[in-house]
Amino acid sequence: MAPRRTVALPVVALVVVLALVAGGTAATPPPEDVCGACGESFESAADAAGEPVTVVESSLDVHVRANGSARVVVENELAGDGAARVANHSDAVVTALASEADGLAPVPEAATLSVDGSRVSITYTDPDFGHTSVGGVVLADALRDTPTGWEVDTDTVRLHAPDGYTITAGASGDAVATWRAGDSVDDDFVAFAPDGGVVSTVATEVAIGVEVLPGLLANAALVLAVPVVVLAGLLRGFGALVDRVGTPDDTERVGVAFAAAGTLVALVAFVGGTVNAYFPLVGTTALCTALTAVAVGALTASGRLDDTRVLTAAAVGTALALGVLGAVVGAYTHPEVASWTVGRALSAGLLAAHVWTFAVVGATRTERASEWGRIRTAVVPLVAVVAPLAGVVALLGPGALFWFLLVAWVVLLAVFGLPAYWLGAALAADA
Repeated sequence: MAPRRTVALPVVALVVVLALVAGGTAATPPPEDVCGACGESFESAADAAGEPVTVVESSLDVHVRANGSARVVVENELAGDGAARVANHSDAVVTALASEADGLAPVPEAATLSVDGSRVSITYTDPDFGHTSVGGVVLADALRDTPTGWEVDTDTVRLHAPDGYTITAGASGDAVATWRAGDSVDDDFVAFAPDGGVVSTVATEVAIGVEVLPGLLANAALVLAVPVVVLAGLLRGFGALVDRVGTPDDTERVGVAFAAAGTLVALVAFVGGTVNAYFPLVGTTALCTALTAVAVGALTASGRLDDTRVLTAAAVGTALALGVLGAVVGAYTHPEVASWTVGRALSAGLLAAHVWTFAVVGATRTERASEWGRIRTAVVPLVAVVAPLAGVVALLGPGALFWFLLVAWVVLLAVFGLPAYWLGAALAADA
């Protein structure tokens, strides 16, 4: 029987993760309004100043400078004589807007309010809108001031590159990025560089990497910590279970069963429409895992998996090759979303390989006849647990996988990793 601590550790870890995820989900706020001085926000400020108005049209223009500061211009087209009335209370309106401190570039007390016909303009400088990073790349920090992104609450938002610069990451457009009412703006860096050539592109990636890598590594470590602990407990539990129940003598028959089960799952995935050329993560992972089961089962039935290296190539190599094949197909068929399609396909291959690394761990769990065998017995479980998950986090990001990776995937491995481990142990015993 598995030790109580071995069983309790995964259970406790999963309960803690579920509580953290549930609490984090409940506390997640909606996207913030991108403009704190447009539309309804301006109407509220004018009302607070004693001059109710109606905004007909509004816009936000942010002109970024090479040093990272920005000149901000907010324009509100008012109905009737609203603009003339606001002009008589300009200081009070600016004070009301500044007190709210809302939006991508909040209005300061020093903002200037001017009137031209029915149009009211608010102009000011935001000295901390962005900064100049390595290679002279300018990064718009303000876009990252909210963890939930921005909702465009005005008719038009325009983000202008510094003079002589072009947009190289984070938004579409050469020198001006434009969003319309109802659009969403991601909480990510928008980067500007002197041109769109290879040198500027590389410099942009380096600049963004310098800014985000420390936080990314910290988040990745947090996301990976619990699965590593839980899976280490699972491996101990699997080993204890195999020691108790033993392994089958007829591995060829087991191989036939694996191949048949894999074929059935693959057919269900195709017929059920869970797999397509966009390569959704869950369906594609199931397909890669099933096709790998077919390959491993067929080789087991034919008696060809008589060496750990051959087993590793069949179990892990097949899954990874399927992920690469999916990435190539996805990039070719859907070039407009190639990065997402390729990332999901490669991640599916890594997750399928993660299932099948349990077979390799099972096959090497008792190899202690030589120094290399002792090293392999110690190293293989660690690599099998960490490497595939680290690859998925690197491809898709820790935030996108928090729920799936820490909860659902660990549960699935507890179910499907055991047969793979058991098969590996059986092949090792039969060798």
